[in-house]
Amino acid sequence: MSSTFFVPNAFEKFKIPTTLNINLEDLEQRYFKAQQKHHPDRHRSSASHQESNLAAAAFNEAYQILKDPLKRAAHLLKCLGWIDPVENPETQKDSSLLFLMMELNEKIEKATTIEEKQSLASFLKQEIQKNWTDLENSIKKNDRANSLSLLNRLTYLSRLQQNLIK
Repeated sequence: MSSTFFVPNAFEKFKIPTTLNINLEDLEQRYFKAQQKHHPDRHRSSASHQESNLAAAAFNEAYQILKDPLKRAAHLLKCLGWIDPVENPETQKDSSLLFLMMELNEKIEKATTIEEKQSLASFLKQEIQKNWTDLENSIKKNDRANSLSLLNRLTYLSRLQQNLIK
């Protein structure tokens, strides 16, 4: 995950609840309002123009974080103080995940028929949904270790899902 220079808390930037599940339509509306308000062309003086550039960049960065589920989850855990801003959550490995990823990668490589690929896609979709629910529950229970593990698992599952689509 990239570090956030402008945005210590993207949720606060848009004045939305600091939760895993957010209303994306509401986020998009808030983003467009912020971009209109802080658009550099609306500010003529050079100081004002520079400030609006920085504000627009900060809102853009916050929006990019919040609209992407994995970035949002990592940012939420960072806001909770569970991830150091310079630490990469993927460094926390677990052997069962490693074996699962190796097995799934092998299945993806061997999948040649549409049916095999659809079956794998369905499995990955279910796993991702299950892990999102587990992550949400883990956060509610203030279970830092499990939340980090689930974020790591979701990151890998999402990558596999993207690789399957390619």
